[in-house]
Order: sequence, then structure tokens, then C-alpha cells
Amino acid sequence: MIIGEKFVIAHIPRTGGDALKSYYRSLELPGSIYGDDDPEKHGIPSDYILENRDLILTIRRLPEREISFYEFHNSRDESPIAENRERPGEFLAERGEGESWIGPFTDYGRRVVSHLIRSEFLFDDLVEVMRLYHDIDPEAIRLGRFARTKPRGEYDREISRRFTKAELRRLYERSPIWSSLESRAYGDILSR
Repeated sequence: MIIGEKFVIAHIPRTGGDALKSYYRSLELPGSIYGDDDPEKHGIPSDYILENRDLILTIRRLPEREISFYEFHNSRDESPIAENRERPGEFLAERGEGESWIGPFTDYGRRVVSHLIRSEFLFDDLVEVMRLYHDIDPEAIRLGRFARTKPRGEYDREISRRFTKAELRRLYERSPIWSSLESRAYGDILSR
């Protein structure tokens, strides 16, 4: 989570929040940044913190987020992931993990999300949104693109090899808030 004077950027797990924090630091912007070891890294901002501040969320395509979640926990051999290696799409579609995260961040659809920062376009979306709140030094933008971030995990990201069309539909049906925000950020959802 990043708390600025006029905004809060909430980091939903598996949506690029750690890289976003590196980019934010590289742009030399003011604000409180909760890091990897901080329990508030994925903290849900309270109404008090959000008072007079815009809520900004990181987001990615829901199936991509779910695959990333699955692989993160699978690499640690964590149950129940380890028990569902044969049919991960079915398991993830039924689990609906994305909605369980985005729901509290949005107060189950009652909180206004002012801006969305897409994981595939983290740096560019961050700069675009932050320009609404700060004057950003062009040199910081130029250099910020090269900020050090964690390496991407190595795994098969192909959605069609992970989910059937029916599983995709089920995943989005179980995640109406995520579906709505994803459609807003990308213009559509992948189950259509």
C-alpha cells in the first residue's frame, strides 16, 4: 500500500504491487510505502485513511491473477494447491480467490475506485495516474523505466491451457466486482 496526500494505492496480491512500489520510488514521489516485510503490504485501507483520498487499485486479468496465485503457492507445495495439481482451472474457478481480495478493498463494491493501474502496463499507468496528483520530473520518468524489480516467475501463462471456456465463465461469475473493474480497465473480460 502507498499512502499519498490525496490518494491511496492498494496492492492486491499477485497484481504487480512490488514492482509498482519500485517504480513509485524511482519517480521520487512523496508518500508512505509499505514494503515486503510490512504486514500492511496488502493492507486494506480504512475509511479513516481513505477520507479525502482517492482509492487507486492495481489490477490484472482475473485468470492471469489466479494462475499467478496458483503458481506462487504451488512452488511452495502449499495445500490445498498441492492437492489440485491435476485440474487447476476447475479448482481456481470454484475457489474465486480474486473476489475474496478485491471485495474488502472496495468494501464489496460500495467504495469508489478512482483509478486502476494494470499490471501489464504498470510503469506507464502509474505515471499517467500520478501526473494527476504530482508534477513528475521528466528525467525521473526516463530513468524510472529501469527501476529494479523482482524477476517474473517462470511458468506457463497461457490461459487456454489452464482454463476451459466453462471454467473461465465460472471464474468471472464468481467474481462480479473484479469482472466490473477488469472490464473498466481493459474494455472487456476474457470470458466473453
